[in-house]
Amino acid sequence: MCRSLRQQILPVINLPKGNVMYTSLMSSLLKWIRFADNPLLNKNEQLSCFDNCTFTAGNHLRNTWHIPVKVRRVSKGLVHLKIPACIPELHIKAPACTVFVECKIVVAGSLANDGSATGSCSATLRLDYNGKRVPEKIIKMNMPVPKGALIVTAMSLEYTTCKNGLMEKCTDKKFMPAGVVNVLYV
Repeated sequence: MCRSLRQQILPVINLPKGNVMYTSLMSSLLKWIRFADNPLLNKNEQLSCFDNCTFTAGNHLRNTWHIPVKVRRVSKGLVHLKIPACIPELHIKAPACTVFVECKIVVAGSLANDGSATGSCSATLRLDYNGKRVPEKIIKMNMPVPKGALIVTAMSLEYTTCKNGLMEKCTDKKFMPAGVVNVLYV
């Protein structure tokens, strides 16, 4: 299951070398599996095993991105991602001189019974970092979502700054967070 999710996430989210993603994802999956059969826990408590699932060392995505990402299964073949209206400068921690933030989002599924991949879908969202309000975004993703699937939504942030009139991507590792932002079990 961990391998199938990683294989679906890695082509979308650029990660530095190392095993932070593997370790964090595997740890979260093992916790979830351990609690999955506990009838005393509700689904939200079980899925909270993924709350600290980060793919980068040092800076957790939750310390940088302060906008809730809601994921909803609309049908067996459609998922909606909802990102509420926000002012990026107030809700996203960024390096000095940031012009815009690119959010790379991937939704990946894996069957709980055998770990096989059910499919994935990705999107890139650009948020200008200029103090203006960005309206709510609903991203429709066509992907298989069969019953018994664990649907993991992961995100990475890339910052573009302007220094001395030159636009460049930020390469400071503390401003390259990636991790899980939402998990559904259907």
